[in-house]
Amino acid sequence: MKNFTCRLILGLSFITQSYAVDSSLFKLSDMTDPVSFTVSIKNVGQGSCTIIRNHENNHFMIIDAGSLSDKPYNTEERILEEFGFSEVNEDIPLSKGTITVVVSHSDKDHINLLKTVFGSNQLLLNRISRIYAGDHFENYFRIPETREFLKDFVKKIPDVGSKIISLSHDLTGLNIENHLNDTQYVLDRSKYYSFRSHVKGDGFLTERQLTLTKSVFEIIGANAGAKEAGDASEKDTNINSAVVRLSIAGNNILIMGDATGDTTDKILEDISNPESLKTILLVAGHHGADTDNTNHITWAAVTEPQHVALSTGFNKGYKHPTLTAVANYLVTGLKNNRIYSAFLFGKQFHQTDVHEISIFNGIGQHIKTLKPNIAGLEFVKLDQGHEGWGIFKTEKPIYSTGSSGELRYVFSDQGKIVNFWRER
Repeated sequence: MKNFTCRLILGLSFITQSYAVDSSLFKLSDMTDPVSFTVSIKNVGQGSCTIIRNHENNHFMIIDAGSLSDKPYNTEERILEEFGFSEVNEDIPLSKGTITVVVSHSDKDHINLLKTVFGSNQLLLNRISRIYAGDHFENYFRIPETREFLKDFVKKIPDVGSKIISLSHDLTGLNIENHLNDTQYVLDRSKYYSFRSHVKGDGFLTERQLTLTKSVFEIIGANAGAKEAGDASEKDTNINSAVVRLSIAGNNILIMGDATGDTTDKILEDISNPESLKTILLVAGHHGADTDNTNHITWAAVTEPQHVALSTGFNKGYKHPTLTAVANYLVTGLKNNRIYSAFLFGKQFHQTDVHEISIFNGIGQHIKTLKPNIAGLEFVKLDQGHEGWGIFKTEKPIYSTGSSGELRYVFSDQGKIVNFWRER
C-alpha cells in the first residue's frame, strides 16, 4: 500500500510538472475557451526557431530556423514531426494548411535549417503563402552560406515573386526574384520600417479572429540599421533584425530575433503608446545576450513580460544567456512565481515549477563564494556539462532551451496561457 501511495504521488508530480497549467492565469471559465495558438520554441542549440500554430485554420508560422552548434540529435526530424510533415510520403496525402515564413535577419543561426526542414519536397514548398525577409537585403549576398540559402530555399518556393516581401526595401517580389541567382546584390538605399501591420495576416489569422478577438500579426522595428546609403550600420545584421508581434485579444507575444538595443530603442522612439508593448510571452532577443545593449533594462521595463523564453546553446564563443539579461527580466517582469495546476478526480492540485537554468558564468572562478544575490535566482553549482556556465534554480517563469529543451506555450482564444510544457 505504501509503494502504491508513493507511486501515485510521483505520478501526480510527473503530470503537473510535465504537462502543466499556469493557475495564476487560469479560471474555470477558461476551460470552455477554445485553444487558439500554440507557440513552440524549438531546441536547436546555438540558434533560433519558433513555430506558431493557429489551431483554428491549421496555418503554421515559422519564425527563423537555424543553428550553428550544440544542435540536439534529430532536431530536423523533430521539427518535421511538429508540423505533421512526417506523414508526407507516397501513401499518405499531405496535410492541409498554409505556411508563413518570417526570416528575422540573414545570420546563419536563424536561417540554415529552413532548407533542411523543407528539403526539396515540392509539396511542402507549395504550401508557403508568404515569406518575409528581414534585414538589409544585400546582407543575404555577403557570404556563401547565406547566398546558398537564397538558392536552396527561397528560389525553390513556387511563384516566389508574388510571395516574398523585403522588410528593408520598397521592392516588388519580382525584383527580388530576378536577383536570386546573383553573386552580389548592391542596393543604394534601405529603409527602416517601424510598425508594419499586416492586419489580414496573409491567411495566418481567420476572419473571426480578426474581428471578434481583434488579433493582429505585425512585424515591428525591421531594419533599424538603415540610416543613410552606405552607412556601416546597414551591415550589422543584428540591428536589422525584425521583431514579430502576435496580439491575441490584446495579449502580446513578442519574438525578438537577434534585436539589439539599437533595434528596441528605435521601436521605443516611434511608438506612441508604450503600454501596447506589455507582453505575456517574450522570446528574448539574441539568445539572452546583453552585448550591444540587448535585453536592456528599459526594454524589460516597458514590455514587463510575464513569461520569458530564451533560445540558447552552449557555444563558448557566444556566452548566452548572461546574468545581466536574466536579471533585467527578473527585476521588471516575471513578478509571480509560476504555480501549476492539474485536475484529478475533480480536485485541483498545485505546485510550483522549481527548475534549473544554466547561465553563462561571467563572474569566473569566484562564483561559488560570491553566489550572486539576485531575487528569484539561487546559485546551485557550476555546470559540469558545459564549462563556463553556472546552474541556477528558480521558480520564476523564465526558461532556456539549453536547460529545459523545447518550450511549448498554449494560448486560449482570449490570449491566456492555458497550458505549458517543457521537454525536461
